Amino acid sequence: MPNHSKQEQETLSGDLLALAEQGRQPALGALDDSALLALITALDQARTQAETAADPDSAKLLLAATRRAQGERRGRGLRSPLQ
Repeated sequence: MPNHSKQEQETLSGDLLALAEQGRQPALGALDDSALLALITALDQARTQAETAADPDSAKLLLAATRRAQGERRGRGLRSPLQ
């Protein structure tokens, strides 16, 4: 299993790293519902920008963070903001 946390620290910087770190426990579980939905939207937008900028490593890590956040959203029974 890949160590995304270490890869995130090596690959991402600034705001992107902060977003990815928010998408990990325990920070992810501490977010209220509206903050979680906002995080999912921000992660998806950042991933799209990374794909557009031809930065596949960043896009891959941001996608993993989005999936973790989406899992938390599903666990809470919330509707996806991306629909």
